[in-house]
Parts: sequence; structure tokens; C-alpha cells
Amino acid sequence: PRTATTVAQLGPIPPEPPQPTPTTTSPPPPPPTTPPPPPSPTYLVGDSLTDMNRAIIAPVFDDCGAEVRLHSLSARRIEQGYEWNGRWVNSGLDEIDQILAATDPATWIIELGSNDLQDLRTEEEAHRLIRTVLDRIGDNDRVLWTTVLWPHYSTATEIFNAALRITPGIELVDWYAVGGNHLVDPVHPTDEGARLLASMYCDALHG
Repeated sequence: PRTATTVAQLGPIPPEPPQPTPTTTSPPPPPPTTPPPPPSPTYLVGDSLTDMNRAIIAPVFDDCGAEVRLHSLSARRIEQGYEWNGRWVNSGLDEIDQILAATDPATWIIELGSNDLQDLRTEEEAHRLIRTVLDRIGDNDRVLWTTVLWPHYSTATEIFNAALRITPGIELVDWYAVGGNHLVDPVHPTDEGARLLASMYCDALHG
């Protein structure tokens, strides 16, 4: 005889569990940015034009936001150190060496050459003096060089400035072009002239 098949009775089908509502997530915030390092100081190696006017020049640099370290000394020559008025005057090259022994500037202002005019006769000699400074500093640094102004040595002044103008790798700060009406003696600037020179440095640095 045929056996009856028992069909199991199924209970009610439970509802599907609710699906979580998708949420929109914001991307994680970017990591904090590291502020750029402050610009490295500019080093000014000069003679009495800037040495005797530190109190006037420094506030001008502060006002224009330029951090400039003054390494100037009256009577300084480019490569010759000597005794003057009972004290030793180190050369510009010596001062550059001392700076490089302590730090590695990226920008230089050179205010040298006036005290070398008395012995300057040829443009070749002017080029040699300029080149000794640039070789000591290095090729990758920015160099601003101040033209000289000393009417008593007019021929040597023209020779030195002409050499500066055709030397690659330097930016001129042309004190010769504007300083003639701002001299308190044959070579040094008046107070207003010193402010003007410092402003020219600021314009050149920010240019």
C-alpha cells in the first residue's frame, strides 16, 4: 500500500532584519602642515660705510622685515688684513671665513672695495679682488654687492664699478648712482644717506 507522506508544517517566515542605513563619512582631516622654516639671515660684510652707521641701518632692516647680520669693520679691505690706529683690521675674506666656520648663509651683502681703491690701477686687478670674494662664498649663494663711491679716487672708482657691472653672479646695489648728494665727507654717508643705503638693501633683498 502507498505510504502517506507527511508534509511538515512551516511556521511563519520571520521578517528580514533591518539593514543599517548607510551613512556618509567625511574624509579624515589632513595632517597638520608644518610651517615653512623662517628665512635664513643675510650676512653683510662691509667696511666703515655700514660699520659707522649701525644704529641707523639696523632699524631700517627691522622695519622692512629683513634679518641682516652686520659684520662690518672700519678700514676693512678685501683681502689684506693690517694694523690701523693701534688695532688689527681683518680682511673681508677673513671675516667671510669666520662666518662660514659657524654657519652657511644663503644670501650675502658685500660692501667692500672702497679701501682698496688707493692701490687699484687696472680692471684685471679689480676682477681678481671681486673673484676672490665670490670664490670664497661659493657659486650657489645669492650675492648683493654695493658699488663704491669715493670721488677722490674717481678713476679707481670707475674701474672697480665697471668690473662689478660685468661680473656674473652678483646683484648690484648701486650706491654710486645715488650717493653723491648724501656724503658727510669724501666717502661716508650722512644719516639720511645711510637710511637710503639700507633701504636700497631692503629693496634688493625683496626684489
